[in-house]
Amino acid sequence: MTKNLINYYSDSSAGAPEPLTELRLGAQAAMALLFTPEAQPVSLHYIDDEAVNGYVKCPGDGCPVCYAGAKPSHFDLLPVFDVESGVVKVLRISDNRRPAGLAAKLIPHLKGEGAADKLILISKPTRTDYSVISRPLGTDANRGEAEIQAFSEKFDNGLQLGLAFRAMTCNELAEVPKVAARLGAMGGWIQPAPNPEASAGEAEPS
Repeated sequence: MTKNLINYYSDSSAGAPEPLTELRLGAQAAMALLFTPEAQPVSLHYIDDEAVNGYVKCPGDGCPVCYAGAKPSHFDLLPVFDVESGVVKVLRISDNRRPAGLAAKLIPHLKGEGAADKLILISKPTRTDYSVISRPLGTDANRGEAEIQAFSEKFDNGLQLGLAFRAMTCNELAEVPKVAARLGAMGGWIQPAPNPEASAGEAEPS
C-alpha cells in the first residue's frame, strides 16, 4: 500500500484525523450501534488530581503510579458508533466477569442476529451497575455506514484504541501533585534506566 504525498498534502480535505474519544456512560442512556466484537486490551490508571482528573495509560515498566502502590485497572476497548454525535467512539469495558458487569450485558447483543438493525441503549445508573437494552433501529436513523467503513479500514491497519486516553511519560506522572505526594511518603522515586536489551531490539536492521 502506497500514498502519494504530493496528492495527499495538496488535498485541502486531508486534514488531521479526528481524535478518538471515549463514549462516556451515565444515568442518561448513550445510543450506540455495535458493529464488531473485536476489542483491544489496555491498562489505565485513574488519576484523581485536578491536574489530570481522568484515566491515563499506564506506561508500563518503571511506572511511578504503580511504584506508589496504585495498580492499573485492565479494560477492553470496543469501538462503537455513537448515534447522537455521528462518530465512532471507544467504549471502555472492565475485563472482570461479573454478571452485573458491562461485558456480561453486552455479549448477548454482540452475539445476537441482526445487530446492525438494533439500537443499543447503554447507561450507568450507579457507580457499579449497568443497563444495556436494545430497540429496533428507526428507518431514518443514522446508521453510520461511511463512518464505520472509514474507521474499520484504520482499525484493520493497526489503529490503537488507547489513543482515546491520555498518555503521560513516567516523569510527567511523577510530577502530578497527588502522585508526587505518595512517592515522597515512600522516600521518592527514581526514573529507571533504559533496558539495553529492549533498546537493541528496537534498533533498525542494518
